[in-house]
Amino acid sequence: PTFKSGHKSIMVWGCIAHGVKGLLIKLEFLPATISEKGQRQGGGLGAKEYVAQVLEGPLKDFFDRMEQQQIHLMLVVKDGAPAHTSRLTKSAWLKLGITPLTHPPSLPDLNPIEPLWLLLKNCVADTPGASNSLENLWLAAQHAWEEIIEEEIQRHTGKMSERVAQVQAAKGWHTRF
Repeated sequence: PTFKSGHKSIMVWGCIAHGVKGLLIKLEFLPATISEKGQRQGGGLGAKEYVAQVLEGPLKDFFDRMEQQQIHLMLVVKDGAPAHTSRLTKSAWLKLGITPLTHPPSLPDLNPIEPLWLLLKNCVADTPGASNSLENLWLAAQHAWEEIIEEEIQRHTGKMSERVAQVQAAKGWHTRF
Protein backbone atom coordinates (compact mmCIF):
# COMPACT_ATOMS: atom_id res chain seq x y z
CA PRO A 1 0.00 0.00 0.00
CA THR A 2 0.91 3.66 -0.21
CA PHE A 3 1.05 5.99 2.79
CA LYS A 4 0.93 9.76 2.40
CA SER A 5 2.63 12.56 4.29
CA GLY A 6 1.28 15.81 2.93
CA HIS A 7 1.92 15.60 -0.79
CA LYS A 8 4.59 12.92 -0.52
CA SER A 9 4.14 9.21 0.00
CA ILE A 10 5.92 5.96 0.62
CA MET A 11 5.06 2.61 -0.90
CA VAL A 12 5.59 -0.56 1.12
CA TRP A 13 5.55 -4.25 0.34
CA GLY A 14 5.08 -7.14 2.71
CA CYS A 15 4.08 -10.79 2.66
CA ILE A 16 2.35 -13.31 4.87
CA ALA A 17 1.65 -17.02 5.08
CA HIS A 18 -0.81 -18.70 7.45
CA GLY A 19 0.32 -17.47 10.86
CA VAL A 20 3.65 -16.18 9.53
CA LYS A 21 4.62 -12.59 8.85
CA GLY A 22 7.37 -11.73 6.38
CA LEU A 23 9.32 -8.53 6.13
CA LEU A 24 7.87 -5.12 5.45
CA ILE A 25 10.05 -3.13 3.08
CA LYS A 26 9.89 0.42 1.82
CA LEU A 27 9.97 0.43 -1.95
CA GLU A 28 12.04 2.92 -3.85
CA PHE A 29 9.97 4.01 -6.80
CA LEU A 30 10.63 6.04 -9.90
CA PRO A 31 9.87 9.74 -9.67
CA ALA A 32 7.18 11.14 -11.92
CA THR A 33 8.22 13.50 -14.67
CA ILE A 34 6.37 16.33 -16.35
CA SER A 35 6.00 16.16 -20.12
CA GLU A 36 6.45 19.10 -22.47
CA LYS A 37 2.66 19.48 -22.39
CA GLY A 38 2.72 19.75 -18.60
CA GLN A 39 1.25 16.30 -18.02
CA ARG A 40 2.50 13.99 -15.31
CA GLN A 41 4.18 10.85 -16.65
CA GLY A 42 5.52 7.71 -15.07
CA GLY A 43 6.46 7.38 -11.47
CA GLY A 44 5.64 4.47 -9.26
CA LEU A 45 7.18 1.04 -9.42
CA GLY A 46 8.36 -0.31 -12.76
CA ALA A 47 9.02 -3.94 -13.59
CA LYS A 48 12.79 -3.58 -13.19
CA GLU A 49 12.37 -2.13 -9.68
CA TYR A 50 9.72 -4.71 -8.74
CA VAL A 51 11.98 -7.59 -9.76
CA ALA A 52 15.04 -6.17 -7.98
CA GLN A 53 13.33 -4.96 -4.80
CA VAL A 54 10.68 -7.64 -4.31
CA LEU A 55 11.04 -10.80 -6.37
CA GLU A 56 14.80 -11.30 -6.11
CA GLY A 57 14.91 -10.17 -2.50
CA PRO A 58 12.35 -10.54 0.27
CA LEU A 59 9.74 -12.56 -1.64
CA LYS A 60 12.25 -15.17 -2.79
CA ASP A 61 13.78 -15.36 0.70
CA PHE A 62 10.35 -15.75 2.36
CA PHE A 63 9.21 -18.29 -0.22
CA ASP A 64 12.38 -20.37 0.20
CA ARG A 65 12.16 -20.23 4.00
CA MET A 66 8.53 -21.40 4.00
CA GLU A 67 9.29 -24.21 1.55
CA GLN A 68 12.31 -25.36 3.59
CA GLN A 69 10.24 -25.46 6.74
CA GLN A 70 7.45 -27.12 4.76
CA ILE A 71 5.00 -25.15 6.80
CA HIS A 72 2.62 -24.43 3.96
CA LEU A 73 1.97 -24.95 0.31
CA MET A 74 3.11 -21.55 -0.89
CA LEU A 75 0.95 -19.74 -3.41
CA VAL A 76 1.86 -16.28 -4.61
CA VAL A 77 -1.07 -14.22 -5.85
CA LYS A 78 -0.38 -11.27 -8.12
CA ASP A 79 -2.74 -8.73 -9.56
CA GLY A 80 -2.69 -7.19 -13.02
CA ALA A 81 -0.40 -4.28 -12.17
CA PRO A 82 1.96 -3.57 -15.10
CA ALA A 83 5.03 -4.29 -12.94
CA HIS A 84 3.60 -7.77 -12.23
CA THR A 85 2.79 -8.67 -15.84
CA SER A 86 5.76 -7.45 -17.86
CA ARG A 87 8.03 -9.79 -19.82
CA LEU A 88 10.89 -8.96 -17.46
CA THR A 89 8.77 -9.96 -14.45
CA LYS A 90 7.53 -13.16 -16.09
CA SER A 91 11.12 -14.10 -16.87
CA ALA A 92 12.13 -13.43 -13.25
CA TRP A 93 9.29 -15.62 -11.90
CA LEU A 94 10.48 -18.44 -14.16
CA LYS A 95 14.14 -17.99 -13.18
CA LEU A 96 13.24 -18.02 -9.48
CA GLY A 97 11.11 -21.16 -9.84
CA ILE A 98 7.95 -19.52 -8.51
CA THR A 99 4.68 -19.92 -10.40
CA PRO A 100 2.38 -17.09 -9.39
CA LEU A 101 -1.39 -17.30 -9.52
CA THR A 102 -2.94 -14.54 -11.57
CA HIS A 103 -5.83 -12.87 -9.81
CA PRO A 104 -8.74 -12.55 -12.25
CA PRO A 105 -9.33 -8.83 -12.87
CA SER A 106 -13.11 -8.88 -12.40
CA LEU A 107 -13.24 -10.80 -9.11
CA PRO A 108 -13.18 -9.28 -5.64
CA ASP A 109 -9.73 -9.17 -4.11
CA LEU A 110 -9.27 -12.46 -2.27
CA ASN A 111 -5.72 -11.77 -1.16
CA PRO A 112 -5.71 -12.28 2.64
CA ILE A 113 -3.14 -9.53 3.09
CA GLU A 114 -5.63 -6.84 2.01
CA PRO A 115 -7.39 -6.60 5.42
CA LEU A 116 -3.94 -6.31 7.01
CA TRP A 117 -3.08 -3.41 4.70
CA LEU A 118 -6.25 -1.66 5.89
CA LEU A 119 -5.30 -2.34 9.52
CA LEU A 120 -1.78 -1.04 8.86
CA LYS A 121 -3.06 2.13 7.18
CA ASN A 122 -5.47 2.81 10.05
CA CYS A 123 -2.72 2.30 12.65
CA VAL A 124 -0.38 4.64 10.77
CA ALA A 125 -3.14 7.25 10.44
CA ASP A 126 -3.74 7.05 14.21
CA THR A 127 -0.04 7.47 15.04
CA PRO A 128 0.64 11.01 16.28
CA GLY A 129 3.22 12.77 14.12
CA ALA A 130 3.33 10.03 11.47
CA SER A 131 2.45 12.45 8.69
CA ASN A 132 5.04 15.05 9.72
CA SER A 133 7.74 13.53 7.52
CA LEU A 134 8.44 10.58 5.27
CA GLU A 135 10.80 9.19 7.91
CA ASN A 136 8.05 9.34 10.57
CA LEU A 137 5.64 7.73 8.13
CA TRP A 138 8.05 4.84 7.54
CA LEU A 139 8.72 4.43 11.27
CA ALA A 140 4.97 4.35 11.98
CA ALA A 141 4.42 1.76 9.23
CA GLN A 142 7.24 -0.43 10.60
CA HIS A 143 5.85 -0.19 14.13
CA ALA A 144 2.31 -1.01 12.97
CA TRP A 145 3.61 -4.04 11.01
CA GLU A 146 5.54 -5.28 14.05
CA GLU A 147 2.35 -5.06 16.13
CA ILE A 148 0.41 -7.40 13.82
CA ILE A 149 0.31 -10.76 15.61
CA GLU A 150 0.13 -14.30 14.21
CA GLU A 151 -3.48 -14.71 15.32
CA GLU A 152 -4.50 -11.65 13.27
CA ILE A 153 -2.86 -13.14 10.19
CA GLN A 154 -4.50 -16.53 10.82
CA ARG A 155 -7.86 -14.81 11.19
CA HIS A 156 -7.64 -13.80 7.54
CA THR A 157 -5.68 -16.67 5.99
CA GLY A 158 -7.85 -19.22 7.78
CA LYS A 159 -10.99 -17.91 6.06
CA MET A 160 -9.76 -18.40 2.51
CA SER A 161 -11.86 -21.49 1.75
CA GLU A 162 -14.96 -19.70 3.02
CA ARG A 163 -14.13 -16.57 1.03
CA VAL A 164 -13.59 -18.48 -2.20
CA ALA A 165 -16.85 -20.41 -1.69
CA GLN A 166 -18.77 -17.16 -1.12
CA VAL A 167 -17.32 -15.58 -4.26
CA GLN A 168 -18.21 -18.71 -6.24
CA ALA A 169 -21.75 -18.69 -4.84
CA ALA A 170 -22.07 -15.00 -5.74
CA LYS A 171 -20.75 -15.80 -9.24
CA GLY A 172 -17.89 -13.37 -8.83
CA TRP A 173 -19.96 -10.52 -7.44
CA HIS A 174 -19.45 -8.83 -4.11
CA THR A 175 -19.54 -10.74 -0.84
CA ARG A 176 -19.36 -9.70 2.81
CA PHE A 177 -15.57 -9.87 2.55
